[in-house]
Amino acid sequence: MMHGRCAVGGGALAGGRWAPIAHVQDREVLCMYVVIAIRSKPLHGRVEARYPGAPRRATRPEPGSEQRGSGVLSSTSAKPPHRPPATMERTALHLLQCLLLAIFTAIPGPSDAQVFISSLAERQALNTLIPGIVDQAGIMDTTNQAIGQVDSVTINLQIGLTESQAGDTVDFRGLRYLDSLRYLDLQLNQEWHIPAIHFHGFPSGLRALSLDEWGGLNNPLHLNDLPAGLKLLTVHSYDELARPIRIGAMPDSLVRMDIMADGIVWDGTPYIHRLNFSWNGFTGLIFPTAVVDSMGIFYDNYMGSLDLSQVEAHQLTIISGVYSTEANFEAWPMGMSTLLIEGPMWHSAPCFPWFPDGLTSFNYSGPGVDRELCLPNWPSSLVHCILGFQQAYPDDVTYCSVLNSTCPGSNPGISGRVFMDVNADGQYTPGEPPLPQATLLIQPNGHVVGIEADGTWEVGVLPGNYTITPSSGYPYYQSFQPASHTANLPELGELDTLNDFAVTLEPNIQDLQARIHADPARPGFNDRLYLSCRNYGTVPMPAQLVLNYDSDQSWVGSSIPPDTHTGNTATWNLDTLGLGRTMQLTVDLFTDATVPLGTPINHQLSAFPVSSDETPSDNVVHVNDNVVGSFDPNDKLVDPPAMTPNDAQAGDNPITYTIRFQNTGTYLAERVVIVDTLPEGLQPQSIEFLSSSHTCHWYVRDGVLHFIHANINLPDSTSDEPGSHGYVQFRILPDTDLQDGAEVTNIAHIVFDFNAPIVTPPAIFRVNVAAHMDEASAPSVRIHPNPVRDRLWVLLPDMHHDMPYTVQDLSGRLVLRGRATRNDAVDVSALQPGPYMLSVIGNAGVRTSRFVKIQ
Repeated sequence: MMHGRCAVGGGALAGGRWAPIAHVQDREVLCMYVVIAIRSKPLHGRVEARYPGAPRRATRPEPGSEQRGSGVLSSTSAKPPHRPPATMERTALHLLQCLLLAIFTAIPGPSDAQVFISSLAERQALNTLIPGIVDQAGIMDTTNQAIGQVDSVTINLQIGLTESQAGDTVDFRGLRYLDSLRYLDLQLNQEWHIPAIHFHGFPSGLRALSLDEWGGLNNPLHLNDLPAGLKLLTVHSYDELARPIRIGAMPDSLVRMDIMADGIVWDGTPYIHRLNFSWNGFTGLIFPTAVVDSMGIFYDNYMGSLDLSQVEAHQLTIISGVYSTEANFEAWPMGMSTLLIEGPMWHSAPCFPWFPDGLTSFNYSGPGVDRELCLPNWPSSLVHCILGFQQAYPDDVTYCSVLNSTCPGSNPGISGRVFMDVNADGQYTPGEPPLPQATLLIQPNGHVVGIEADGTWEVGVLPGNYTITPSSGYPYYQSFQPASHTANLPELGELDTLNDFAVTLEPNIQDLQARIHADPARPGFNDRLYLSCRNYGTVPMPAQLVLNYDSDQSWVGSSIPPDTHTGNTATWNLDTLGLGRTMQLTVDLFTDATVPLGTPINHQLSAFPVSSDETPSDNVVHVNDNVVGSFDPNDKLVDPPAMTPNDAQAGDNPITYTIRFQNTGTYLAERVVIVDTLPEGLQPQSIEFLSSSHTCHWYVRDGVLHFIHANINLPDSTSDEPGSHGYVQFRILPDTDLQDGAEVTNIAHIVFDFNAPIVTPPAIFRVNVAAHMDEASAPSVRIHPNPVRDRLWVLLPDMHHDMPYTVQDLSGRLVLRGRATRNDAVDVSALQPGPYMLSVIGNAGVRTSRFVKIQ
């Protein structure tokens, strides 16, 4: 069998290296014949090299010549012409030149059999394996007969300090010449960090390669030219900062691949039957393109982001150790049908990307199964789901939402900005103010999205086509440009960000708004007032804010010192407020312990100037409350509590809701979520966000209003009682078809971090022909004692006769009703302990008060 080797004078050219015939692999010798045809003229000698049995090159024979044998060309039978001696000498010289040319062309020099080994560690390792194969000058004798006797070997490569400092890389070049190797185990030890390590090829017949490295730095380890028939590849980097692995070309022959590294990169799209990757997790990992039957990810440290979107893997197993923290999964592999995740894994449950269609089996046994674990979705293909060693079904699991997880419920899909187009060019210019009163209706799902403080907005959606339509209750806007946007999102994770709306305003409108909210006043405690002044007009305005606080309270301090403070009046001279800008501040007041319960508390806040204001009625606002003892700090207030049918049906008289909350736990709350399922009788698309104690993001999805206070870090009431309170306030229009006697009962759920939700007492709005729009200023019903064990006294200033009352629990369920009189108390002894809402219907409308029933 011919393998392209030629032998002349007892040697052979094998694979680009000169070797004696006896050393040529397979002991095959290719004989080369030198044929010299002597012609009568100088320089007519010809050298021809052919394999035995090869066809003769077509030549024109001399007259009288004949062919003999199959491999050589014989001389002719005719006598050569007579030549003078000088001519014969020249001819002989030319023949000698041709012969030497043929010999040196066919016979490689000694340097081709020698390879320079630059690495001191590799020289030592090769000489340990085959003594003397590398000389003192670093020249490796690749013709050494002992090479053919090495089939399986473990080689230790000990890189010392001298070699580590010699250059930017360490190159290993001699291993590839160990032709007979089938299994190679490399042990790489470093006494000093090496910037990069390169392996320049491996034996062509290698079937299993294992490399263990200690002492590496996080710089690449290059494995170049892996052999085409390699079946098993194992690379373990045991240093704390494991090296990333770079592979020049991946063979398609791999049955199993085990890698422990900080990252891995290769060329092409190899097929691997079984792939295991151990990862320290200090950095994010984007796995390279591959087709894998079964894939395993193992790690035991911090976990960065893991992106498997470029891998096609049918089965994925993820296992972590006891030191692992939160996981950040970016994307699953393509074609994944089986997913297994085992722990102990994270301090909190992981965030899972959207499970793809085609997933048939999911098994999870990490923490959070009985607490905060949630799933993004349940694909229709999923038939086998095990959570915490128990079979789970679609109705059993918790799906991710802002209530139970910081994981996004769905990827942001549509976003944009709503801005006041001050320069009338239709394009957003940095500095143009937002229109916070705007809302966006997303169809066909009916979601309502609010505007952030900077005018931006975003909403997560499922794949599909959507129409975005802006609206606003703001009285001074003329138009939105454009009137609507469309978004086409065929795939999950896609973004459509080009959805800006430019707002044209009526010019030269001056309108300031004052707003005030107060925490309940309690004897012996501080309470906090939240003050704000908003430029509601269309031109910048200077503003002055004046607070007249109740004389039964004393000043403690404010977040912004007043410019003047005389008696119970504090004044702030504000800078010019730009369009849409709101100035907020807080004031802390103290209620003396001697102030009786039920004492009225009245505050007034005014925003000036008033004379040129478009709507001066909202420049002056009041707080009318009573001093209370113990109270439920998480509640929901409605203002007004009632309207006449004509007012409700007019379509321009909103209801204002205030949701108050307090962290009564023992540690700060990092996140507070308020969820309000809007009942029938309200118009979700008419919502206008008014104010809040802390920055929040809001939206309406599937008829549920969400307020998200991310990173609020709300102190607990023990460490900072005034700072432990908060509130949100919004207004909404009632349905225009509400009739006399209609009631709209609304409650809110308040979630601190991931604790169980706190349900507020119901806020009840009624449609009543006897109601008046000024009921908001009517005195509240006074009750005592509170908390109460058995008998609750009810007092109203206009209580000259019996008045009907109702008592409802937190869910809005009617638990007690009757008629209250001045001479008798309400018997609440049969009620279960807990908070309740008492409502009394009188001439001034419906008045409510909260009380707590105790044993």
